[in-house]
Amino acid sequence: MTKFQRGLYSNYLRAIATELSQVYGSHSAAKDAAMQYCKELQYNLGGHDGRICSANSFQFSYAFRYVNESGKDCLAYITRDNNRYFEI
Repeated sequence: MTKFQRGLYSNYLRAIATELSQVYGSHSAAKDAAMQYCKELQYNLGGHDGRICSANSFQFSYAFRYVNESGKDCLAYITRDNNRYFEI
């Protein structure tokens, strides 16, 4: 795991929010759509333990754990601009 990936994993481990309502008093339809995308991706990969790792008024990041085809424990870290997948 690279230093960058360790940082993302650390963000995931510290995160406690699992729903947008835990982060935002109210949020936009775009954030709802982004969360739906994240949860569908999590479902499709057989993921679990999804968490909102960071958030500001414009965007949020979401990560979840899953097991890859080789049976390795992995993390998917989803942002507005990138989807990152790596073994943990």
